Amino acid sequence: MSTCLNSGYKKKVLPIIQTLNIEENKRKILLARFVEEVVLYDKKARVTEAFYMTFNLIITIGSVVLPALLSIQNVNFSDDEEVDEGYRDKIYWLSWSISLLISICNGLIQLLSLNKQYSSYILVREKLIAEGWKYFELCDEYKGKDHKFHFTKFCEEIENIKKSQTEREIVFLNPKPNNPNTGTGEPPDGETDDSPEETHATDVPPPRFRAPAPPTTEPPATENIGRRTLPVVPDTTIDETNLDDLETSITVRNI
Repeated sequence: MSTCLNSGYKKKVLPIIQTLNIEENKRKILLARFVEEVVLYDKKARVTEAFYMTFNLIITIGSVVLPALLSIQNVNFSDDEEVDEGYRDKIYWLSWSISLLISICNGLIQLLSLNKQYSSYILVREKLIAEGWKYFELCDEYKGKDHKFHFTKFCEEIENIKKSQTEREIVFLNPKPNNPNTGTGEPPDGETDDSPEETHATDVPPPRFRAPAPPTTEPPATENIGRRTLPVVPDTTIDETNLDDLETSITVRNI
């Protein structure tokens, strides 16, 4: 993969910019907002690549050396026990240092997202370069008119590329917490981050219909066989004065 500074990209485009049919102030804008941005992202990509490759090299070499040191930790190097003990101490502390260095390098790669940052810088650099060449050559969406006509559109495309890169860098440095259902920072399928401000009565589901209870039926009256019941005379009060008349009436009815 080519590097802009090493390949002389700035030296290539400066003569082209000087020959464009645009005003001098627009020429300065191209130098400040396009060429310098390409150089800046190229520098970021190379610095991030250097750290990423260095940390990965340390992790790879340490992962190979550490098991080898642990395998010879209990080996007797001489007949003198004190000499062997000294070697064991050195191997122990060397193994501990290598293990700590591996953990630190791995933690820095994960914390700074160096692999993602490096890929992101390379991507935005190549996008800027490709967009610049399309503008210089008046091809693709820039065809049909001169550089002066397409200057505003080219600046909009450059700013959109840089805006998208800034948003990606913010996400890399401040990742969203993982969702417990999906294991990622994205909401699960079918759900959104927007929550309703108020729950209306129409949003509440209607209560389930309950069938009315069946009417209770009274048990059929049973005939009292062999049992006499006293007839009740309406609006009649039984006392000592009419007790004889009531007994006579009952006797007559039974007969």
